[in-house]
Amino acid sequence: MTCSRACSARRRGFTVVELLVVVAIIGILMALLLPAVNAAREAGRRSRCSNNLRQIALGVLNYLEKWEVFPPGEIHGSTPGYGGCRHCNWDAAIGMWMNLIFPHIDLQPAFDKLDFSVRPQWLTPYDYSPCTGPAPPVPDNNPNVLVMQQTTGPFCNHVTRQWDSVDLKEPFSIFLCSSDTYRGLTTPWPASNDLNRARICNYFAVYGSDEQRSFPHPDNSFCTTSGSPPGELEGPWHCNKHDGMFYNDSAVKVALIRDGQSNTAMLCEVWGRIWESNEQPPTIPPGCLDVAASRGMNLHAAVYFDTTPNNFLGTPDAPCNATPWKASSFHPGGVNVAYADGSTHFITLYIDLPTFQALATIAGGEATSAPSD
Repeated sequence: MTCSRACSARRRGFTVVELLVVVAIIGILMALLLPAVNAAREAGRRSRCSNNLRQIALGVLNYLEKWEVFPPGEIHGSTPGYGGCRHCNWDAAIGMWMNLIFPHIDLQPAFDKLDFSVRPQWLTPYDYSPCTGPAPPVPDNNPNVLVMQQTTGPFCNHVTRQWDSVDLKEPFSIFLCSSDTYRGLTTPWPASNDLNRARICNYFAVYGSDEQRSFPHPDNSFCTTSGSPPGELEGPWHCNKHDGMFYNDSAVKVALIRDGQSNTAMLCEVWGRIWESNEQPPTIPPGCLDVAASRGMNLHAAVYFDTTPNNFLGTPDAPCNATPWKASSFHPGGVNVAYADGSTHFITLYIDLPTFQALATIAGGEATSAPSD
């Protein structure tokens, strides 16, 4: 017998013990590797989110360069609305800061289909007179509804005054954080009106340091009563001026930002809703409201810095926000914030509340600068 035959005769396969050891080693390596892979993916998503926010901030600054004023938080007009308050005509609000910057973020086709005249757009038939030819049924084909829900036309193009059948079904990805898996519509407001639903958004304009603290408008109007429908979250302060860059019918100029553009928060990440899935769970965790509310492309895309980032209520397995307009993100550890100079920063959840609130004001006189990332 040759050596080669003898050696081959002595060869054998893995034993069960050896196989289990190899499997255990592979399992340990995978357990060590997967968190790093997930962390790298999240870092990439957070970077894309920051880039989205920066592009939106540049769109706001381009609007400022053209009109020498920052866009209004929402367009309401001075006609009395809820509770007889001026700048509080929610049923007639048909545009906001994010709609007005469409031309500056490559969304001109969507902008051309919006009608910014202040009129009740949800509760009354829409006037299609700007476009020639027979009008489609109303109000299902209201162009503002179609754009904000990103539904297939026809649209009334107010530039050409012709009917346009451009398809806007794809989400406005620039307003969406890739760490958020929800891509649906907001909840109705009021709850009985399904036509005012709009696409969810993850970036809201900073209205100020405290949701429940407000001031008179430049025209001295001030709302002290709430005319919101029963069960809704809105209070009278939402109709008034706030200490941030945006509010209803705002027209803030650079000269009014006395704290400095590099020290003032302009845009911030949000869930845009109370519940992560946009639907409340069967059992409401302690501290959470028994309501499912969300806001987006058409209504109150505002954020207030009256809580630190990601300061969720409820339980760890069922987090909730007190309102849709809290500084909150799907990134662990904090939120992306864009400043009035166009820069973006990641603000951690460990920032103290007074400092965070100081970033939201435009003329608070605080000696506060942007925290380092």
